[in-house]
Amino acid sequence: MTEVRRWFDREPPLGMSRGMARALAVTVGVVVLLVAVVLFFPWDVLRGPLNRYVSDQTGRHFEITRRLDVKPGWTTRVRLDGVTFANPEWARDPYLLQAESAEFEIRLLPLLLGRLELPSLALQAPQLGLQIEEDGRRTWALGRDTSDPSNVPLIGALEVDKGELHFVDRAHSADIRMAFEIDPQAGNALPLKYDAKGRWQGEPFSANGRTGSVLVLNTPLREPFPLQINAVAGSTSLRATGTLASLATVDGANASFELRGANLADLYRLVGVVLPETPRYALNGHVTRQGPVWNVTRIRGRLGQSDLGGELAYDRSQAIPL
Repeated sequence: MTEVRRWFDREPPLGMSRGMARALAVTVGVVVLLVAVVLFFPWDVLRGPLNRYVSDQTGRHFEITRRLDVKPGWTTRVRLDGVTFANPEWARDPYLLQAESAEFEIRLLPLLLGRLELPSLALQAPQLGLQIEEDGRRTWALGRDTSDPSNVPLIGALEVDKGELHFVDRAHSADIRMAFEIDPQAGNALPLKYDAKGRWQGEPFSANGRTGSVLVLNTPLREPFPLQINAVAGSTSLRATGTLASLATVDGANASFELRGANLADLYRLVGVVLPETPRYALNGHVTRQGPVWNVTRIRGRLGQSDLGGELAYDRSQAIPL
């Protein structure tokens, strides 16, 4: 403010009257004051009003339990120390999210237009309850109408550590619980390890493996996302190691795999790929996906008593897959 006072005492610049100089000085002083207020505002005093506002808007209990901190900007960074957010009444789990902390970026311009865009979201020790119903209702839709896709937040990069996820999808007869955590001994390649158990398409399901630590959900990947999985569903088992270009669409898949099972036709119930009835099989190969086309190359293995080798392409771009 000392610099502002000097504006009143100095001679105005050439071509500017003293009154204009004073007005400019006042404007500069107001801007400096506003910036200081924004930078040093005790944001935690808004924790209670914010808890009530989000709860009222969504019809679900929301609470920042310990501390709120905000770093303003067109893309604003928000940190919540201790957070709970309830699920809709129809959900099996009482909470969508409980976490030690949540830190995220939020774009202000889309928010003014009614869209929630989070370029990044980091959760520490989260407990997640995700459920989707056959009528389209989903627990992660944040408006009162949980079947409206526009109420689903757009999340760019998701980073999680040491938490649990319960996923229920009635259309696919799925009920899966997953535990995950960062392995500090893994280095940078595949640091996030996971272990899942439950049911998929009504069949007993289990999976474990490793992935990258940052899950890029709705923005283009700067580099392929690494993934390792060992899964068993019913009598079918899969081991695969490779990368994905998009987690949201599984596009750009590029992986080596080993697949074993009692009948290739079982894959239709599990993943929607129509294959003929076969005897027991054990196959390995390499799979890639570009858009609607899956290509399986370097196939080697046995089908019943027969050796099998070759290539396979599956194209879903037409009404009838080829």
